[in-house]
Amino acid sequence: MQPELAARIISANNAGIAEIRLSANQTPAVYEMVCFPLEVGGRNIQLLGEITEIDGDTAIVQLYEGAEALSAGG
Repeated sequence: MQPELAARIISANNAGIAEIRLSANQTPAVYEMVCFPLEVGGRNIQLLGEITEIDGDTAIVQLYEGAEALSAGG
């Protein structure tokens, strides 16, 4: 099983694109799957996505679902 990435959401849009900042010593790869566990309206949900770009300690993620539930700083 692959270890989970520790990341902070920098920005997200309704088109399903999120920019994340990775924690120190994280080494993700392009096309790696990521999951955002969230609590929305008292419900726990998980948004799945795929890393499409990496630049230093930031990465761009294409979500398989809309990003309307994400908020910067989460």
